[in-house]
Amino acid sequence: MMLWDSLYQRDGLRYGDKPSMCARMASPLLGEARTVLEVGAGYGRDAIWLAERLPTVTITALDSSPTATRMLDRRPVANVIPVCQDAFDWINGVAFDALLSNFFYHIFLRAQRQRLFQRAHVALESYGLFINSFISIEDEKYGRGRDVEPGTYACYPDRPWHFIHFYSAQELVREHLTSGFEVEHIEEATEGEYICGSIEQTRFWFVVARKTD
Repeated sequence: MMLWDSLYQRDGLRYGDKPSMCARMASPLLGEARTVLEVGAGYGRDAIWLAERLPTVTITALDSSPTATRMLDRRPVANVIPVCQDAFDWINGVAFDALLSNFFYHIFLRAQRQRLFQRAHVALESYGLFINSFISIEDEKYGRGRDVEPGTYACYPDRPWHFIHFYSAQELVREHLTSGFEVEHIEEATEGEYICGSIEQTRFWFVVARKTD
């Protein structure tokens, strides 16, 4: 996604260097994993933070942005493996114990999200953990801007290509079940998200699911 690469070229550490709330919430759940795949890892702020706290876990940090991946390459951590590849195209012969993403799936249309969930299912070991954050319909941006498809809006007039899908709890449970995951924990929270020097309050769902076979 070259548009995202251009944002990293322009803004550098556009989300700051502190870990996301999702990563902090996921950390206690990953201690028994040997391998974790982070999808949409950006320049690795979550991967690095988790790797430093979980030294026995190898984290593969996947992102489609060459710029973000180079930024991560310049901050080498022994148990972080940067991979520059589109999540739709990436093929790996090894299954992971857990998959993690922070605010990743909402930037895609419904058919694309379904494909990504299917790819996540393939990427995980049997009964592997699937841990993600999803923007909630309770977020203040919900319903703002052009209606792209049900629950999805182009919220930013200066970025018509940047749309957001907002999730209800019911939709999340249904989408996970359809893709072969069972939701074990779901909770709603608010994060003061750092974006390019300002703090944006984001209402989101933290979801812990498990591959059912």
